[in-house]
Amino acid sequence: MWRFGLTGSAGWLHVEPEAIDGYRATAGNTYRVSGYATYQSTAGWYADNVLPFGNQVLGRLGVRLVRPFDIANGRVTPYAAIDYLHAFSDGTNVNVGGIAFTSGKLGDAIRLSLGANATMTARMSLYGRVSWSHDRGNAGMRGWLFNAGARYVF
Repeated sequence: MWRFGLTGSAGWLHVEPEAIDGYRATAGNTYRVSGYATYQSTAGWYADNVLPFGNQVLGRLGVRLVRPFDIANGRVTPYAAIDYLHAFSDGTNVNVGGIAFTSGKLGDAIRLSLGANATMTARMSLYGRVSWSHDRGNAGMRGWLFNAGARYVF
């Protein structure tokens, strides 16, 4: 089954890179709009492609183990997942104060996740996830992800 859509996100970022010239830390806000396409097989595996507008193209291939539980007004589905993330493009260009900077390639990573989806009504659902990513090779994402929210179908 194929699913297509748009997603928006807003987040807070705290970075502590290992710099040669000493300790550095910075924080910032991030906002993103992305298009996505997901293929999910009846056997449970899935493949995602995410295309952030003006950013790097990222693909994901993974497996998710789920166990749904019926509750009084809906269903709760906890899951465990493992994903392989691959960046298809090189770094992006960022313009700060009229000066152009080029970022490095996002790289590849392995991501482990635990989460749950809860269907409260036919139109309302809640979701939450905690993930840990580890880079593969010379570049990639490393760190923790916490994600929670609500979906409402119009």
